[in-house]
Amino acid sequence: MRRTPMLLAIAFIAGLAGGYFARSARMSTLHEREARAADLVAIRKLHQADIDATMTQDLNALTTLWSDDAVNLGFPGPPVVGIKAMKEAYEKFKKD
Repeated sequence: MRRTPMLLAIAFIAGLAGGYFARSARMSTLHEREARAADLVAIRKLHQADIDATMTQDLNALTTLWSDDAVNLGFPGPPVVGIKAMKEAYEKFKKD
């Protein structure tokens, strides 16, 4: 008879611990989903900016999409590295 209260106490503590860990796992998943959604919005915004700059052939808009250490492999020849080189490559491409 004395083992029953002890088993009940262990089961109760295990239930509390399981509920705590399940809640923290669910919160982590919710945070990850929100972060992923924000990332996807940022990617779509950047993609649309790239489309707009490409369609208008605005050299300033095209170059501001890149970072200072960007590498573009889309031009013939060696890779184009950096914003200054990127702008020169776009100007040459547009002139040609």
